[in-house]
Amino acid sequence: QQLAEFEREHGRPPGEDEAAAVRAKTLATVRGTVQADILKEDQGQNTCIFSTDFALRCMADVQEWFIERFGTPTEPQEQGWPHILAGRTTLISAPTGSGKTLAAFLACIDKLVRKALAGDLLDRTEVLYVSPLKALGNDIQKNLECPLGEILQMARERGLMMPEIRTAVRTGDTLMPERRAMLKRPPHILVTTPESL
Repeated sequence: QQLAEFEREHGRPPGEDEAAAVRAKTLATVRGTVQADILKEDQGQNTCIFSTDFALRCMADVQEWFIERFGTPTEPQEQGWPHILAGRTTLISAPTGSGKTLAAFLACIDKLVRKALAGDLLDRTEVLYVSPLKALGNDIQKNLECPLGEILQMARERGLMMPEIRTAVRTGDTLMPERRAMLKRPPHILVTTPESL
């Protein structure tokens, strides 16, 4: 959004250095807003209300990853996060590519990252994600493996030792040895299809 504003103001897309400066300014604004006094208590946990009017109660690393990657949330994310983070059953209806899946996954990833860093991550499945078979590959790569990998890398670069957050996919094609392995060492996030569920 900020990059689009730059283009409107200057009549051209930002150069590489200019884009990096815009991202850094956005991140500083978000951090400053959070550090100021826009923290409120919601069911005993801090909720950070960013200057872009979306609620995202999460670790600084997860916030920073999202801002560096996307800048600002889409409307489905902005509208959905407060309900998801409050633990309410939430239905998000929006077009393909609007960030619905990431809205749900990021809240789950944040919770798992918190547990991992606190040493409270147990060997059990914490998140079950049900996806149609045709969307499975994209959902896993784009909305799960990529964010998890990049957030883990960011934590390591800061000297934070975080245990692996395991993921697995279980479909009708999953071989018996893989199924047995999931029972022995359950993934923290299990992705499956409606048919397999």
